Amino acid sequence: MSNTQASQRPRRAPSGCRGNPVWMNLTPTERAELEAIADTEMRTLSAQARMFYLRGLEAIKAEKTAPISH
Repeated sequence: MSNTQASQRPRRAPSGCRGNPVWMNLTPTERAELEAIADTEMRTLSAQARMFYLRGLEAIKAEKTAPISH
């Protein structure tokens, strides 16, 4: 990643996110995928992981509220 790309990344987490870290283990492949997508999206690894979490949470909530078809 170039210095220009690094300087364009957001420097701060959204309000209320600081001081509440959640650690997670990733395989080397998962980590490489996270790094590649974060680089493409110009996000920090933490910001990209949070984005994945938020999207996954939304999908899980949608599944729970979706009507069951028989």
